[in-house]
Amino acid sequence: MEQLDREIELADHILVGSSFVRDTFISEGVPMEKLEVIPYGVDTSLFHPDGRRQAQDESFNIVFVGQLSQRKGLSYLLKAYQEIRDQNTSLTLVGQMQDDGSALKPWRHLLRHVPHLPRAQLAEVLQCADVFVFPTLVEGMPLSVVEAMASGLPVVTTPNGPGDIVRDGVEGYIIPPRDVDALVARLRQLKGDKALLQSMGDNAVKRSKAFTWTVYRKTVVARVSEWAGLQR
Repeated sequence: MEQLDREIELADHILVGSSFVRDTFISEGVPMEKLEVIPYGVDTSLFHPDGRRQAQDESFNIVFVGQLSQRKGLSYLLKAYQEIRDQNTSLTLVGQMQDDGSALKPWRHLLRHVPHLPRAQLAEVLQCADVFVFPTLVEGMPLSVVEAMASGLPVVTTPNGPGDIVRDGVEGYIIPPRDVDALVARLRQLKGDKALLQSMGDNAVKRSKAFTWTVYRKTVVARVSEWAGLQR
């Protein structure tokens, strides 16, 4: 922490991935003028909707990707899923368990757990889902959110990190952290309206094109060139 504080003090400019991170830096006394928000990107040659499962039945497949910990709001997802679960609904958690995984044991009968996957296999898992849920409590800028969007999935998440990317009611829904009732309501809404699910998924794909790694690279180069006085 001392080293990080020193690096921040020495820096002229600091790139961060989201407004949420910027605000946490400001709350710790970092001058706002030092901070530049540039969201990270997605590889759209790998993550895309081509080959997605076409929902011709009543199945509703929910997916979460990230560390399986309470920091990601996992307990709220599990409680919400327990409320909406039926024979046509599934939940897949992709990621490494925190500690020994004992906290997840009471819920294991409700879900499918897949350990950390290579990116290519993760893309296949996302293409088999209907909605991406990420009820995080504290986050930087999660790549999994924009990867899910590029794969054609609506996203239900919180403003604590992904709020710069997902627009409430357009590519999915922004819900308050720790709000199980809000999560249940949005999942039921999407589950019961295939047309809404499809339109939000289409919007997510369009939105993801503004957050590719090519866009990120060009934006960073332009900003650094400006700061260094290299722009013509």
